[in-house]
Amino acid sequence: MTHIPGHVDPPPVSTFVIPNKKTITYIWMPDAKGNLIKVESSKIKDSFASLPQDAVLALQEFLITVEGKTQPTRGQRQALWNSLINGAETAFKDGKKQTPWDVLKISIESSPAATGMSVSYTQYDRITSDATLNKIAKDIGFDLTLLTESDRVDFLKKISEEAKSSGKTVQKKNKQGIVETVYSPTTFSAPAFTESYLWAKVNLGDATKLPSKAITALTSVKQILRGNGIDYLSDAEVSKIAVSIASGKEDINTIKTQFADEASKYYPLLASRLKTNP
Repeated sequence: MTHIPGHVDPPPVSTFVIPNKKTITYIWMPDAKGNLIKVESSKIKDSFASLPQDAVLALQEFLITVEGKTQPTRGQRQALWNSLINGAETAFKDGKKQTPWDVLKISIESSPAATGMSVSYTQYDRITSDATLNKIAKDIGFDLTLLTESDRVDFLKKISEEAKSSGKTVQKKNKQGIVETVYSPTTFSAPAFTESYLWAKVNLGDATKLPSKAITALTSVKQILRGNGIDYLSDAEVSKIAVSIASGKEDINTIKTQFADEASKYYPLLASRLKTNP
């Protein structure tokens, strides 16, 4: 630039870059007292690593039950957590007071009914075994508060042993040099094993502690016994029959026939009626 004597040059023009303003999004979350408060969604996403155990299990159960993941990873749980927060963000913008857990509940209710879990892996970690235990317990109406910490540790040990004994894990390198883990087909059924484990934990001496599935069967058994005039069985014996029916070991129609035959011996004059209308 040529300077002209006696002329004052204007100051150089400065170019200012205005930084992009960060968009802050919010969601509703419960505080320690259960009241909903507005919080930044990014902070909740960052809290994934410190989620309590029951929250981690809820995520694991969803991935197993709804999405059909056989052994959900930490990355899959975190991706689900972020997705739930995104859903809560949308709800917040729409004026709805929905937490990530509300979004999870809605997702479960709107998903197709789970038909069970198919497993082909042979190794369990604590999170997966606990989630499996919780899921099956809810299915049969087993009170989870009856399970102790030692029960859960014992279940992890037993389901791992059973899965390994019926399956096979092989590691090999592919052409790219990547190690792959290959699982052989197995007849092992995690739901069936878990249900059997829980039924074995049932306290037959206390009908109030029976799983809801067994309580329904218990009502039917009592009706059958009453209808056949059989009153010599103890409460524990009656509960045992109900548990056998609820767990699939006995059929209700077989039980009806069995006690109708027994009643015929005690009431021979009613034998013909009992035979036609057990």
